[in-house]
Formats: sequence, C-alpha cells, structure tokens
Amino acid sequence: MRQFYIAITVPKMQYVAKLFLVPNSGASNGTKGFIGKLSKVQRQASLHIMGAMKSAPTDVIDACADLLPFHLLVEKTIYCAATRLAALTHMHLLSKHIKKAPARYVKKHRGPLHEVMHAFKIRPDDYENISLVRQGPKWEPWFCTCIPTTRVEVVGATGSAQQTCCLLGWVRAGRRGQCSMVLYRDGVEGWSLREHLGRDSKHIGL
Repeated sequence: MRQFYIAITVPKMQYVAKLFLVPNSGASNGTKGFIGKLSKVQRQASLHIMGAMKSAPTDVIDACADLLPFHLLVEKTIYCAATRLAALTHMHLLSKHIKKAPARYVKKHRGPLHEVMHAFKIRPDDYENISLVRQGPKWEPWFCTCIPTTRVEVVGATGSAQQTCCLLGWVRAGRRGQCSMVLYRDGVEGWSLREHLGRDSKHIGL
C-alpha cells in the first residue's frame, strides 16, 4: 500500500504542483487550503498503510508509515523546481523572467514564479552558470592533427611533426587491428598511446 501511494498517488497529486501550490512564507500565507485538502488524502493513505484508528494523530501515523508530512513534501517538490529554474543558463528563454522575479515582490498580479522565488529567497545570481558546451562551433584546437593511412606516410609525418606541436595518429585495420597516437611538443615526444583493436570481425570500425 505504501509503495502504491508513493508511486501512483503522490505524482498525481503533485501534477503541475509548481503552478498552484505555494508554501507558507513571510511574504504570503501560500495556498494553505489546497495543501490542507491534499494532506487529507495522505492521512487516509497513512491510516490504510498502518491499519490505525481514525482518531490517531496525523504526524504519528506519518512517522510510523515512514512518510514525509505533506506540507514538507510540497516544499521539497517546489524547492527542487525553483532551484532548477534558478540554475538555467542565460541562453534559456526563461532566464530573463527568472532573474526579474526575485528582484521585487510585486503587490498585484503575482505569478507562481514570484511566490516561489520569494518564499525560498532564491536568487539566480547566487548559482553558478555552467555552459552546456565547452567550446563554440568555430573553435579550433591549438595543435595540428595528422592521421596517415600507410606506414610510409607515418614515417614522413613523424619528421615534420617533431618540428611543431602535433598529434600524430595511425590506425591499422585488417588481421591485427592496431591504433597508436603520439603527441609531439617542440620536437619532443610527450605522450603516446597504443591499443590493440582486434580483428575486423570482432568489432565495428571507428
């Protein structure tokens, strides 16, 4: 019964909870009516899970059933959603509106975003913005890359690679598939890697 309540009932009750459930805070009283009505559903589930009498206290049966009190569950859900919004990058379409919401608590026509940000005192500037990509589409590596196809080309490319900073790679397919790479920097071999790929019938080509 407990697993059924957590897996089925809770997600259905919290569907779009970020839009109509606002926790209590110093700025507003929140939506106590909606939270109170939904908490009655959890109380009924706790009574069925524990097989307790109707006169049992709600906090006691929630603790015995190992369920988080419903008002704390609502705060946890909305806080997770608010932190995800605050951590959005500046390239996101909602980033501009999210930064404006916690700046001032408007008196009229407050949206859910204003209520949530001020209830938890979340400011997007306090979060680190991590870019989704490390480099732009026009980025080029600071070293050259050379992948010869034959042994003769490998020997010739090795001489020219020793003069500059270059990453030299060679792949040999066939009966004994081998792969090797050497990194030259200022004419000195700084790093090398050799791997045995196996036969062509044992793996898929790179």
